Amino acid sequence: MAKERLMGVKNLVERAVQLARGVAQGSRQTLHTIRHRVEQKAGLHQVPGRHPQAVTTVTTTQQQAPSFFTRVLLPKQINSLAATLRRSAALRLLAYRSPSHNQIPIFAFVGLAYASAVSNSDKEAEEHCDSLCKDIRAIFHPFMPKLRGSLSLLKPGKEYQLDDFALGECVGQGCNAVVYEASLKDDGNRNMEETEEQTQEPSNNNSVIPEPEEQPATGAVNHPATCHGDCPSLAVKMVFNLEVESCSQAIMREMRREVVPARQVKVNGRIMGRDWENGNRVKKKRLPPHPNIIEMLTVFTDTVPLLPDAMQNYPAALPARFNPEGFGRNMTLFIVMKRYPVTLKEYLETNTPSSRVAMAMVAQLLEGVSHLVDHGIAHRDLKNDNILVELHGDCCPRLILTDFGCCLCNNDNSLQVPFPHSELDTRDGNSALMAPEVATAVPGPRNFVDYTKSDVFAVGALAYEILGQPNPFYKSEAGTRLNTCTFKEADLPPLPSSADGKFCNIVKLLLKRDPTQRPNARVAANMVHLLMWDGGHLTSSKDLIGWLMQLSAITLLEKVKGHKVRGQGSDNTEHLLKREFLCNVTVGELMEAFHLLRFC
Repeated sequence: MAKERLMGVKNLVERAVQLARGVAQGSRQTLHTIRHRVEQKAGLHQVPGRHPQAVTTVTTTQQQAPSFFTRVLLPKQINSLAATLRRSAALRLLAYRSPSHNQIPIFAFVGLAYASAVSNSDKEAEEHCDSLCKDIRAIFHPFMPKLRGSLSLLKPGKEYQLDDFALGECVGQGCNAVVYEASLKDDGNRNMEETEEQTQEPSNNNSVIPEPEEQPATGAVNHPATCHGDCPSLAVKMVFNLEVESCSQAIMREMRREVVPARQVKVNGRIMGRDWENGNRVKKKRLPPHPNIIEMLTVFTDTVPLLPDAMQNYPAALPARFNPEGFGRNMTLFIVMKRYPVTLKEYLETNTPSSRVAMAMVAQLLEGVSHLVDHGIAHRDLKNDNILVELHGDCCPRLILTDFGCCLCNNDNSLQVPFPHSELDTRDGNSALMAPEVATAVPGPRNFVDYTKSDVFAVGALAYEILGQPNPFYKSEAGTRLNTCTFKEADLPPLPSSADGKFCNIVKLLLKRDPTQRPNARVAANMVHLLMWDGGHLTSSKDLIGWLMQLSAITLLEKVKGHKVRGQGSDNTEHLLKREFLCNVTVGELMEAFHLLRFC
């Protein structure tokens, strides 16, 4: 039923495209009539009885004015009007609920895109595409999801402590942290209906915080407590503090990279916004929410508890008051986030995604990386253990980037780090998937390490795993692996024949040794979007305009109540991908992806 409804939407849009093309062809005569009338009002036509010199002057002006009018003034006026009408049609489309009424704004939205194209040249079609991209971004940006569903579990502005959560079993463990399933305790006066509507973020506070006092070295076991029966599962991540003293500012300063995606941070009993500075002028990087980035609901410091499995799972990270041989401190960092069932590694152990699902998964990784790059952040530790998966039955899963402990997040948003001397080597993260330009960087007075496209390379390597193949940069059963410092592109193993040929070529582009030949995350994501949403066969800029308007109209119509494709969660995942693409589309990056895909 869902597929039939979607096909009905596509047929409707295709009819709109055909009608719009007819309108565009007929618009030439209309434009000629308008121009003729304007020329008459401007007195540019020859009038009998004038002096020959005056006639010559008028004739010259008449030859120049129509060209200027047609090439410059008229397109601007028509495109400006068409942009206004397109936005109006899109808003009307979202407001309508009746299937019969939706045809009017959908035809207007798509038809005006064609009717406002006054030239057949590719250059002017590209300029028109730029106007469309701006309109589409303006239309879709307000409707981007803010991922505030889980935040409704937490009261805005409330100072949460570890005692506010009931910890369950251990669901993940690493060298630097341990993750427990958790739920919010019942405080006896919580109104769930109100908190579902309260999703506002705390206001920013950039004031300097006074020097902290040493926290008491006491910690209690987190005892079981009554929890809300209808609360979705949360997770509490305890990051091991092995180096700094037991005070909030010192811990936050040391672990500031770990909490880059956090919405709410508590320092010395004060709730800080996304931008804050402590007494040592260390500023927390701002990273707005994104569908494919981990959602940290709140972050705070607290005393380390003695959990039942602590001595078995992480004895060395415990403070001496619990384990005389432990190296941990009395106070550490806690991160509260949504609980996800599996990691990408666990998911791929039991699932082999189809070619289309694999494309959607890679597109999600590229969207997440693009969001990080846009805000001057490089993850540097992308691997299957650091990617969480939200399952939706047998349909497309949703991928979430997590574990930002190794990320690069300079306050100047630069992804190029000076490398003047070997003793100042700041390279960090997963060495096996380290991009060649990073792995082969050499120190020098004016040298630097460029992380602009390093995460794109890691996504290319992960694409092998998503397509059911061994990661070529990990040790195989035979004990061999490719080294990012020395490998040749010809050494990359073939991808499965069941995968789309153009998609395989995109993966190979992501693994180019030369970063100048490797597309950035946004362009690479656009290439996958073009391939997924039937844009891989396009041959001209004008076809690209039609495809872009068709995808926009379908995505808008899917969101209208009564027309949303109803199925399982994969529809939501793919719909979210479309909206993410349309919210960020720009003509330069789209054209670059379009031309690269034509040669794949």
